[in-house]
Amino acid sequence: MNYLNRSIKNPFLAGSIIMIVGSNGINVFNYIYHFLMGKLLQPESYGELVALFSFIGILSILPGALGLVIIKFISGSPESRVAHLIAWFFKKTLLLSSLAFLILLLSTPFISKFLNITSILSVGFIAVAFFFALPNILLRSSLQGLLKFKELMITNFVEIPVKLGLGIALVLLGFHLNGALFAFALATAAGFFVSKYYLKKYLNNSPQSPPEARQIGIFTVPVLFQSLALTSLYTIDLILVKHFFSGTEAGIYSAASTLSKIILFGTAPIVGVMFPLISKRFANREPVAKIFLSSLGLTILMCSVAIGMFTARPLLFTNLLYGSSFAGASLLLTKFSLTIGIYTISALLLNFYLAIHRLKIITLPLIASLMQIIGIWVFHSSLDMVLNINLSINALLLVCLLGPVTLTFKDLFKIKPVVP
Repeated sequence: MNYLNRSIKNPFLAGSIIMIVGSNGINVFNYIYHFLMGKLLQPESYGELVALFSFIGILSILPGALGLVIIKFISGSPESRVAHLIAWFFKKTLLLSSLAFLILLLSTPFISKFLNITSILSVGFIAVAFFFALPNILLRSSLQGLLKFKELMITNFVEIPVKLGLGIALVLLGFHLNGALFAFALATAAGFFVSKYYLKKYLNNSPQSPPEARQIGIFTVPVLFQSLALTSLYTIDLILVKHFFSGTEAGIYSAASTLSKIILFGTAPIVGVMFPLISKRFANREPVAKIFLSSLGLTILMCSVAIGMFTARPLLFTNLLYGSSFAGASLLLTKFSLTIGIYTISALLLNFYLAIHRLKIITLPLIASLMQIIGIWVFHSSLDMVLNINLSINALLLVCLLGPVTLTFKDLFKIKPVVP
């Protein structure tokens, strides 16, 4: 009983349970969404949907980077400064989201042409979704920095009935891709307002420029570049495949990508718990070894199990989620799952380095992402070749990232200094 009570009170264990159960529950609904969309839209239109989702993922690089900054500084700040810090960040991101919305609207013809999407309205719905998604990413990061994992999960769950229920209904009614994207934009808005509700006591405070503004600015730059590199490594291939290959081939590739990303999304909660806890301990001069090693071990275990399942029965999982029209995706699934598994471990290591303020390491994923873009742009004679490029680059990145961990392994068990 005492062991159970201690486990429940353990912030890493309790937070991990909430995040893993909640996030994977959300992932189940998201995969049901992709399963139904794949059935209803068929490969070409489904490829357009996934390409647009990848596009908004790239657009989210900046808010995603700022989200990590918010998590780090909120988790390490005293309670008296947290409210003003959240209000200050929120004001800045509202201005940024308004500007981004206008730019996206003006750019819709170019984006539609590059991605070979006939309906400009589809890109317009992505602009609306991004208007709400940008500040919502930062609101959710605030909840994460405050270690409010339950509230964070609720803000994600409220999007499901709108995105899934309304989206499927509109597609069945004949609105097809535009109907799915309209529901997606509406769901993003719903998540934003629920996040805002949970933080209303913080947002009601007057925004004040924080005394650590200079530190925030210095830390934001490497975080931004890391987010740019990591997002590029698992999204740019989808966009380039949509550009270089036929609609059907892009749809097959998108299906294999979506399936393999079960690994990434299934383990993401571990990083989501690890980062604020290690940031907080680092700021308070406390050891971080147990949290890091627990996170790394659990991530490797989950990745290994998933890769083994996809390798053993690729056709089973492809048919289960998408049906026989996407059977070609099963031929890509083994390499895709291995690539995503390697990427997931690299992402955890990079987040650990950021949490302990080792910022120079971000040059590695930047180089890897540039190699990926150049490699696919030059060599894209087949989908298998694109996959080989992704796998090779991600494996090389992981090997390079493991070097600093090995060199500083003994330091993990020491108290870390405060960030100057």
